[in-house]
Amino acid sequence: MIINQKFQKSHSQKKHHGVSVTVTDERKEKLKIDRSKQPRIVCTRLHKDDVQVFYQIVKKLGGFVIEDEVSDKTTHLVAGEPKRTVNMLRAIARGCWIVKHEWLLKSLEEGKWLPEEDFEETDFSPSVQYGLFNCLG
Repeated sequence: MIINQKFQKSHSQKKHHGVSVTVTDERKEKLKIDRSKQPRIVCTRLHKDDVQVFYQIVKKLGGFVIEDEVSDKTTHLVAGEPKRTVNMLRAIARGCWIVKHEWLLKSLEEGKWLPEEDFEETDFSPSVQYGLFNCLG
């Protein structure tokens, strides 16, 4: 019982998008490293299984804070499809990198984040293009 109480004090359980994550006190200290300066990443229009892959790859390669929606601190949006979503429109308006899902997979293969230019989404749906034209035009 004492061991169990000790474990509970030094570990906390969190659920993020249905995935249970155990966070140790040591991990909490590492997370205190100025997260406000880390790039932030969001995904949109990914299938449920691809969302899980997104979390696993970002966690494995590191360097990003995962957000649920595009904010003023978001730097990257991973798009499964280039269709209009609130996150897509926010990312465009904020000048975020909008990259294809393939960027995650190829980066994982290389074991590091690859340059975004080769994976930048440019083939937007007509409704997004219309929004871009009105926003920028």
